Amino acid sequence: MRRDKSPTCFLASILAMFPNWVWAISRCPPEAGEKSKAFVILGFAILGVFVALGVLVRRAMLRLARDRPAWARTLLAMAAYVLMLGCWLLGVSIFWMGFVLTC
Repeated sequence: MRRDKSPTCFLASILAMFPNWVWAISRCPPEAGEKSKAFVILGFAILGVFVALGVLVRRAMLRLARDRPAWARTLLAMAAYVLMLGCWLLGVSIFWMGFVLTC
């Protein structure tokens, strides 16, 4: 059986899973109540801190790589982007698990 790896197939599978995501985050019991504005602001603040931290780590690593040979500059640049994406993913996962999926 041949698997279709086209972007259209990927987008269709993501859209097909959307009702499951909505169901997962809408199943809080009525006694859980509304989330306070401070709780929502704290969640977005934590997400913003991790995004800013990722950008600052990348910037610091690229400045560190300035006076190095080309091969070291390339390795440090790749490591900088990996660390930046890691910070972003950590921030998104903390935001998602700690603030979005809680009742």
